[in-house]
Amino acid sequence: MEQERSERRKRWSCCQIGCGVAAVLFLIPVLWIGSGFIFWRHCRIPLPDGSGSIVYKARLNKILCAEWDRKVRFETSKFHGRERWVIGDPAGANPVNIYWYPATGNSGPYIKFVDPATAECYIDLKHGITLLFRTKHADGNSYAGELSSTWPKFGSTTDKQGYFLETVDGHPVKMLPKWIASKPGVYIGRIEYPYNRFVPAKISPEQKLVRER
Repeated sequence: MEQERSERRKRWSCCQIGCGVAAVLFLIPVLWIGSGFIFWRHCRIPLPDGSGSIVYKARLNKILCAEWDRKVRFETSKFHGRERWVIGDPAGANPVNIYWYPATGNSGPYIKFVDPATAECYIDLKHGITLLFRTKHADGNSYAGELSSTWPKFGSTTDKQGYFLETVDGHPVKMLPKWIASKPGVYIGRIEYPYNRFVPAKISPEQKLVRER
């Protein structure tokens, strides 16, 4: 009888250990995936003019299609800690090339984000805002609208003269400086998936991105 009770205790102990191991094995991937929705992955991009840096941040929005919400934090003497949205990544796992435009005249500096899945996004370092490229007119002028969200809404409006204007999150598009529209910018590095590493150009040269259709 005593031997039978001992065997039952052993079986119960083994069952408890097995259930505990199964629970841990289940919780590890759940917590790992869940953390992607809670914590922002980030990396720091030093600005070439020595004025500070931009922190690029990304967080999972959906699992199955790997959508990512994205934003940037300004760490400059002018805008320390300010955060602004960057257009979300609908495809996931894409590198992001980064280009620099030094200040010219009364505008700039800017940096530009380019990836295979979305439109070009500009960081206006002078005004502390993010801009999404929308259109290039036949006259060669390019237009972009200010972002207020990572999944922006597009629309249209008319100005005081009655001219048609596209909008981004309700903001009418504005003409980009021609020296930006006509130049690709200076490549300074790229952000690699999973968006927690900035690779400077001096370490790895530019890798041209193939646009997704």
